[in-house]
Amino acid sequence: MINFKVAKIINDTTLIINCGANDGVRKNQRFIVYALDGEEIRDPDTNQVLGNLETTKGTGVVTFVYENMCKIESDMRVDHNNPASIALYKFENLEVVIPFKNVIVGDLAKPI
Repeated sequence: MINFKVAKIINDTTLIINCGANDGVRKNQRFIVYALDGEEIRDPDTNQVLGNLETTKGTGVVTFVYENMCKIESDMRVDHNNPASIALYKFENLEVVIPFKNVIVGDLAKPI
């Protein structure tokens, strides 16, 4: 699977990813944005590198596709059935978009 990267941060809920129509990206396609933990995980018996942990920064949906890039917007919403979620965002009757978490240019993105 090809991993793409965040090319630009428009605001805390909108990002530009470095993939587009030429990569087969379609409007309404979903992506996960994440970073890799710098520490390699190794098998305790063989010392073989197993990989790195992914730190999820959020998920988003493609709202516009260009030839070589796309715009994604966060598709995470406050869960109105979760009192902690409502208290955190203090909106009970509005659909509140949750922003991407600590996203930086160069963070990874892949289709989900």
